[in-house]
Amino acid sequence: MERIEFLFNALNATRHPNVLDVGANPLDKPPYSDLVDLNLCNLFAFEPQEEAFHALIEAKRPNETYFNAAVGHGEAQTLHLCKHSGFTSVHRLDLECAKIFPGFASQMSVENRVNITPIELDAIEDLPPQDMLKIDVQGAEKQVIQTGKRTLVDCVAIVIECRFARLYHAEPMVGEVDTYLRDQGFMIHKFISPKSACLNNSYLKNLRPRLVGSQLVDGDIFYIKDITALHTFSDDQLKYLTLFSDAVFNSIDLVFFLLDELMKREVIAKDVL
Repeated sequence: MERIEFLFNALNATRHPNVLDVGANPLDKPPYSDLVDLNLCNLFAFEPQEEAFHALIEAKRPNETYFNAAVGHGEAQTLHLCKHSGFTSVHRLDLECAKIFPGFASQMSVENRVNITPIELDAIEDLPPQDMLKIDVQGAEKQVIQTGKRTLVDCVAIVIECRFARLYHAEPMVGEVDTYLRDQGFMIHKFISPKSACLNNSYLKNLRPRLVGSQLVDGDIFYIKDITALHTFSDDQLKYLTLFSDAVFNSIDLVFFLLDELMKREVIAKDVL
């Protein structure tokens, strides 16, 4: 934590970075939590599920802003509320795919359906340009990003859940999402916590699913603005990516790689490294 605070002060950014979380259901500790705890970022988060939204509001801190809304193309859609809230999606469950995993079909069973009209990121007047995006919306990730050309114009980092084994009808898989993000000027930096699951079989009662689960299902991928083109970065973009590389990605080699560029530009002191 002391290193993060030192780095933030040494970078001398013009403002605190803005972090956008779409699908902020607090099932797990978010990767940007250190920045929020240290009050070194402004968090803007969206969560359409009432129960999850109220849990976020109860723990809200001054540097956090929450919206009880879904994000996406501004057209009427159906939100399928599943037994396990982490599976809730605007996409319909693909039962043929889900049933190959023990318990998935049950946890993904739809308990209610709500008609929603998602809002586009660029249509939200109170939402400033964002420096990092964390997104987990069960198959609607690409749709959300497409609505934020203005909001995400200066974005340097994206934490996105991608699917390797299909669970929903018509959801974009990892290859489609990767192609889209590369076209937008991003590159994969690292995989985080890829999740695998055990496959259904007649011998299942004699197995320990958590030990033998071999089928890759999904996982978070950290994308960064393409560092092979550092000349396209503004000074602030370099500074924010440097901060995220330490506080969010724990990628110390990337921190020094970016600090080298900032030194070449003579925008940080030479003794920072």
